[in-house]
Amino acid sequence: MRFVKKSTALLLVAAMALTWVPQGARAAEQESVIRINPIEGLSPDFIKGSDVSMLSQIKESGGRYYDGGVEKDALQILKDHGTNWVRLRIWNNPVDPDGNPLGGGNNDLARTVETAVYAKELGLKVLLDFHYSDFWADPGKQLKPAAWEGLSGAELEQAVYDYTDSVIQELKAQDAMPDMVQIGNETNGGMIWPDGKTWQQSAGEEIGGYDGFANLLKAGIRAVEDNDPEDQTRIMLHLADGGDNDLYRRVFDALTLRGVNFDIIGLSFYPYWHGTLEELKHNMNDISTRYDKDVIVVETAYAHTLENGDGFTNIFGPAEESAGGYKATVQGQAQAVRDIMNAVHEVPGGRGLGVFYWEQDWIPVEGAGWKIGEGNGWDNQAMFDFEGNALPSLDVYNLVSAPLEGEPYAAELEYVQPVTLDITVGGELQLPAAVKGEFSDDSIRLLPVDWEAVSPEDLTKPGTLRIAGTIEGASLQAEAVVTVEGTRNYVTNAGFEAGDFSGWTLSGDTEALDAENSSAPAGNAYSGDYSLHYYLDRPYTFKVEQKVTGLPDGTYTAAVRTQGGGGEKSLKLFAVNAAGDKLTADIVNTAWHEWKHIVIPNITVTGGELTLGVEADANNGSWGSIDEFELYTDHSQVTLSAPEEVEPGSEFSVGVGVDGLVNVIGSQDLQLSYDRELFQYVGAESSEAGTVVAATYDADAGTVHLVTQHAEGKAANTESLQVKFKAQHIEREGTIGVTSAEWTALSSGKKISPSALGSVTVSVYGAANQEPGGGTGGNNGGDNGGGTGGDNGDGNNGSGNGNSSSNDNAAGKPAYDVATGTATAKLSADEAAKRLKAEGGQALKLEIPAVEGAKAYAQELPAALLQEQPDLRIELVTPFGSVSLPGLMLAGSKGLGSGPVTVSIRTVDPSELKDEALKGKLGGKPVIDLTVLANGQPVAWNNPDAPVTVSIPYKPNAAEAQHPEYLTVWYLNANGEAEAVPTSHWNAKTGLLTFQTTHFSAYAAAYDKRSFSDLSHVGWAAQAVEALAAKGVIQGTSDTEFAPDAPVTRAEFLQMLVRAAGLTASFDSNFSDVTRTDYFYDAAGIAKKLGVAGGRENGAFAPSERITREDLMALTVRALEKAGRWKNTGGSGLEAFSDGSTVAGYAADAAAGLVQAGVINGRGGVLAPKEATTRAEAAVILYRALQVSAQ
Repeated sequence: MRFVKKSTALLLVAAMALTWVPQGARAAEQESVIRINPIEGLSPDFIKGSDVSMLSQIKESGGRYYDGGVEKDALQILKDHGTNWVRLRIWNNPVDPDGNPLGGGNNDLARTVETAVYAKELGLKVLLDFHYSDFWADPGKQLKPAAWEGLSGAELEQAVYDYTDSVIQELKAQDAMPDMVQIGNETNGGMIWPDGKTWQQSAGEEIGGYDGFANLLKAGIRAVEDNDPEDQTRIMLHLADGGDNDLYRRVFDALTLRGVNFDIIGLSFYPYWHGTLEELKHNMNDISTRYDKDVIVVETAYAHTLENGDGFTNIFGPAEESAGGYKATVQGQAQAVRDIMNAVHEVPGGRGLGVFYWEQDWIPVEGAGWKIGEGNGWDNQAMFDFEGNALPSLDVYNLVSAPLEGEPYAAELEYVQPVTLDITVGGELQLPAAVKGEFSDDSIRLLPVDWEAVSPEDLTKPGTLRIAGTIEGASLQAEAVVTVEGTRNYVTNAGFEAGDFSGWTLSGDTEALDAENSSAPAGNAYSGDYSLHYYLDRPYTFKVEQKVTGLPDGTYTAAVRTQGGGGEKSLKLFAVNAAGDKLTADIVNTAWHEWKHIVIPNITVTGGELTLGVEADANNGSWGSIDEFELYTDHSQVTLSAPEEVEPGSEFSVGVGVDGLVNVIGSQDLQLSYDRELFQYVGAESSEAGTVVAATYDADAGTVHLVTQHAEGKAANTESLQVKFKAQHIEREGTIGVTSAEWTALSSGKKISPSALGSVTVSVYGAANQEPGGGTGGNNGGDNGGGTGGDNGDGNNGSGNGNSSSNDNAAGKPAYDVATGTATAKLSADEAAKRLKAEGGQALKLEIPAVEGAKAYAQELPAALLQEQPDLRIELVTPFGSVSLPGLMLAGSKGLGSGPVTVSIRTVDPSELKDEALKGKLGGKPVIDLTVLANGQPVAWNNPDAPVTVSIPYKPNAAEAQHPEYLTVWYLNANGEAEAVPTSHWNAKTGLLTFQTTHFSAYAAAYDKRSFSDLSHVGWAAQAVEALAAKGVIQGTSDTEFAPDAPVTRAEFLQMLVRAAGLTASFDSNFSDVTRTDYFYDAAGIAKKLGVAGGRENGAFAPSERITREDLMALTVRALEKAGRWKNTGGSGLEAFSDGSTVAGYAADAAAGLVQAGVINGRGGVLAPKEATTRAEAAVILYRALQVSAQ
C-alpha cells in the first residue's frame, strides 16, 4: 500500500488488489485502500448521481460487473456504493439513413424508458437529458434531427414540444416520470442548429440567435410543465466549461432577459478541461446568486489509470493528468470527485444540489464504443476496472457521508514537480510564483515558492541552470531547470506569463481579450500557464501590439504561435519598422490544439525600433489563443577554416565549427562538398573533448557526410572537428564548402537549420611546370593575356584573346561557387553606364549562360540601377527563368549600404518542401526561389509601386495542354503553404508561365482544376469561374459551391479586379467608408490611388452596394489600362442594343470597347447597364477581358 498508517483515525475502504487487462495487455496494479475525508454537514438529499446512458448497450454487448469478486447488476452495485440518482440521455432517432444503429448507447426512447423504469424500481431518482439530436450534442455540434430538417420557426418549436411531450407521456405511462429534466445538452452555443444557434462560424451564416434558442427552450420546458401539473419535476439548463464565468453570465443573461423559466443550472466540469476548482467555485457562487437558481455539476469524471483497456486511444492521457490537479490513480480519481462534491456543497444558501459522474460504468466491451465500429475512449475514467470489477474509488459517494472518527486525514507533501523552462539568450526569466506539489492523497496542488536569485550574467550564454526554491512550511525544495538557448527574444511578456497584458497595447474590442490561465499541454497555452485568449459573441476587431525599442539595426525574424476555430475574416501577424514599412503573415487557424507557427522573416530594422503584434477582424463567435511571440536575429552558422595556400601533394586540415549558436546542441549532421579534381579526402577526427565523429564520403561526387555527437551538449562557438584533405598536383584554386547542415537541440530534440553555411577557398601552388597560354589580348578587363587561362578560357593553349571584361555577362562566364551551386555574374557601375548609353538608357538585358550543375543563378549589379532609374527596366535572363526588374524596385529600401545588390533565382529541390501533400499536388513541377541580397544579407523587399515580372519555362503535359487556363503559379509562404498568384498566365507561344509580384519568395508552377457543384445551370460561366478560382481571383461561397446567381457588391468585384489585373501601389488615403479592417481595404486604396475608382461626391465608395453592369465595365477597362493591358480602339457598338443610349457617359467608352472586343454580349438583346451583376456574369466578363488583353 502507498500510505503509512498514522495515529489519526481514518476512513478506509479495503478491496482486493486487482490485476486484469484484456487482449494480453497488463494494467498497473490498483490501490486496495483509499482515504477520503467526509464532507461535514452534507445533506442526506445531496445528489450523488451516475450517468448510465451506456449501460444498456454495454450489457447487451456482453459486459459484466463484479463487486467483491461476485457478479452483480451494475445499477445495483452503483446504488450499493452510494448512487441515489441516475442520468439518462435521449436521442430522437439514433440510426443512420439505412436504419442501422449509430452506437454510443443507442439511446432511443425504448432503451431510455427501459432503464428509467428499472432505476425507479431500485428506488433511484431520474434526470432525463434531452439532446434534441439523433446523436451526440455538445458545444461543437448541435445537429438538427433528420426528421426535423426543413422545419423552422413555429413549426420547429411545435416539433420540439410534441417530441418532448411524447417522451414524458411514455415515461409517465410506465410510472417512470423523471424527477428532473434537462432541456438541451452542453448548449454553450445554443441547440438544434442553425435555428437555435447563437454564434456565427462564418460571415453571412444565417442563425436563429438567442431569440431562436430561447423559443426552442420554452417549447421543451412547456411540454414538461404541461405533463407536471403538481410541479414535481424540476427543469435544468446545461452548459459545459464549468469554470468559465463569462460564458455562464453571457448565456443566462440572454435567456433570463427573454423570459426562459427554469429551476437549475447544470455545469460540466472536467478538471483537466474546464479550469481550476477555484474557478468552478467562483462561477457556481456567482450564478446561483445572480439568477437565484440551484446548481448541479451534472458531468464530471477523472482517470484511475493511464493504461488503455481496448487499444482505442483514450481521451485522458498524461497531458490531462498534468492539467487536472490529481494523479491518474484510484485515490486520485476518488479525491477529485470528493473535492468537486465539496465545492458544490459549499455554494452559499444550500444552492449546490449535487454531482453526477459521467459514465462510471463504461468498461471496454466490443460493440459498446463511441459509435459503431469504434472503441471506448473513456475506459480509464470508469470506476470499474477493465474486467468490470468495482474499484475502491466507487465508494467515494458513501465515504463523503460517513461519520468522522478521530481527526480528518491530513495529506502530506511527498514530491515537488520540477519546473522546466526554455528561454533565449538575454531573455527575461519569469519563474512561476507557484509549483506543483504531489500529496499523499494523490492531489496535485499549487504551492507558493520563493526562488533564489539568478545572476543576469548566467542568462547571457547558452547553458542549463538549476535554480532552487523554498516552499513555506515544507522540508522539500522546489527546483527550476532553465535551458538558455538561442538568440535574444526582444519581446517583453512574450507568452503572457505575467498573467496580464503588461508590455502590450490593446485596441479595438478589448473585452474579447483575456490573459487566460489554461496551462499547456492540455489547456489553451502553447507553453507555460498563460496565453492570450480571444472570443466574443458578436463580430469584433482587435489589435494587440508591442513597440520594441533599443534594437540594433539589422535583419530580424518575428513569430507567434496560434490555435483556434478559424473562420475570422482576417487574422494577421504584423511587423512595422520605424519607417512605417509593414510586413504581414496570414494566420489560418483550423482547430483546437492544432498550433500554427506563423513567421515573418527578413524584417529590416533601422532606427532601433519595431512594432509587432496580431490584428483581427473576427466573426461572431470566432475564438482562439495566441502565445509565444518572438523577435530575434539569427546569425547561426557552420564555419570552416583552412590555410589559404598549400603545396601540391601536401595534407592540410579544414576546421569545422559553429558560430552564433541558437541552442545547446547535442549533434550535428553535415555534408561537405569539395573540388574532387584538386583535393582528395583523407579523414575526419574530433578536436574537442566529448565529440564523437562518424564520417562517410563519396570520392566520385566529392562529398563528405559528417555526423557528430556531443555527449554533454555543445554551447561554445568553437571548432569541434578537423577534416583532412590532400592537395593534388594541379595549380589553381578550389573550394570546400558545407552544402547542408542540421543540428539537434540537446534539451528538446528539435531539428535546427543554421542560417548560414561556411565555405573556404584553398590555393594550390608549385605544380609541375606547364606551358603558359599564349593569349595576347589587350588586358582591358582582367589579368589574362599571357596567363594560364584563369580568365579567358583558352589561355592554357595559347589561343586566348585576353579580353575578359569585368562584366561577366559580356564574357559569358559567371563565377561558380561549388559549395552553394551558385553561378554569379557581375556588372560594374562603369560597364552599366556604357551599356545603358549604348542601348538608349531605358532597357538593359543581362543574360547568364548555363553552368553545368548550377542550382542558382545570381546577378550582382549597382544598387543605384534599382533605386534611381524610373524609366529603366532590367531583364535578367537565366536558364531557370527570367526576371524583369523596374528601375525603382528598391526605392525606399533600407539598409542597402553603398555596395552592389545581388538578385538571384534558385531552383528548389522537391526534398526541401516539408509538406508531403504539397509535394503531391506539385507533382515535380518547377519551384524557384527569388532573393535580393545587399552586403551579403537578405533584403526584405516589398514595393507595391514597382512590381517585378517573372517568367518560368514550363511545358504542360497532354492533359494540361487541353485546359491551359488552369495552369497557375503558387506562392509558397513562410509556413510552406501555397497561395495562388492571381496575375499568373501561361503563354503557349513562348512556353512561359508569367506572373507579377511585389515581394520575393518561393514560387511554383501548378495546375489547379477547381470545380463547384452548382454551376450546371450556368454552363456558359463554368470555365471562367473555375479558371479564375484556380488563380485565386475569386472564391466560392464554400469549398463546393459558388452561388453563381447571387449579386456581386462593389467591394467584392473591386477585390477580384485589382487582384486579377495585378494592380499594386502604396497609398496613404482611402475612401471615407472603407476601414482598415475591411478585407477589401488594400484593393480600394490601390484603386483610388491609381484612379481606377473615383468614388462618390462625399468621398465614399459604397462598398456594400450591388455593382451595376455599367460600373463593372468602367472599372474593368480602367484597371486593365492602368495595368498596361488595354487600349480602347474607339468607335462604338452600343447601337446594337436597344438600351445602349442609356449607358452613363463615364462608362460609355468602356462599354463600347468591351462590346467590340467580344467581352460583353448583353442579355437577350439589351445591355442592361443599370442592372445588378451576378457572380457568374462578373466572372465571365472579367475572364474574357483578361483573355483579350493578354493577346
